[in-house]
Amino acid sequence: MHVTMSPNDADVREAGFVLMGEPLAVDLANTIKLAAEPPLDLLADDAHNTVFWSLEHDRLPEPAGVPSLSESLALRSALHSLLASIERGVPPEESSVSYVNEVARRARVTTELVPTKSSVAAQACGQADDAADIALSAVAQSAIDFLTGPSAHLLRVCAAPRCGMMFVATNSKRRWCTPNGCGNRERVARHSRQRQGSLV
Repeated sequence: MHVTMSPNDADVREAGFVLMGEPLAVDLANTIKLAAEPPLDLLADDAHNTVFWSLEHDRLPEPAGVPSLSESLALRSALHSLLASIERGVPPEESSVSYVNEVARRARVTTELVPTKSSVAAQACGQADDAADIALSAVAQSAIDFLTGPSAHLLRVCAAPRCGMMFVATNSKRRWCTPNGCGNRERVARHSRQRQGSLV
């Protein structure tokens, strides 16, 4: 498949997304923060949906299009349910598994060579009746690849109480979705609690 490329950090922050180079399926599932009060939906409208897919564009096969908001939300719901079940070690809902499989079958993806300045590189190319289905299928396929691969047991939920974002803990000490976001806030809060305790 495509070489994994992370979007520009400034573009991501400006758009309000937290994309950490996780599998595409995890990135889409993380566009809703259910643990926040109130829950925070980063795909709240068509504009945000378009921004999300444009930020992930370099990780999708050519010629992936932008799925509709309703299709994005339907796949996100299935992925969130599926990933959360796997992270908790409980059986996933059959409807979520079936939907992810159905979406994955919407496109056929092959790998082709493309020339570079000094050599060649691999580029994923999708074939489907609808370019948006190429994008959706790639995300569903990333869930299949991740959940049946060697890193599935590393799926974690951020330790920050009001976050709930998922990540792949390739570093066994990692507890937060982002070290500069939730990690920093938790360290500051812990330091504040320690200072208050020492003043009592």
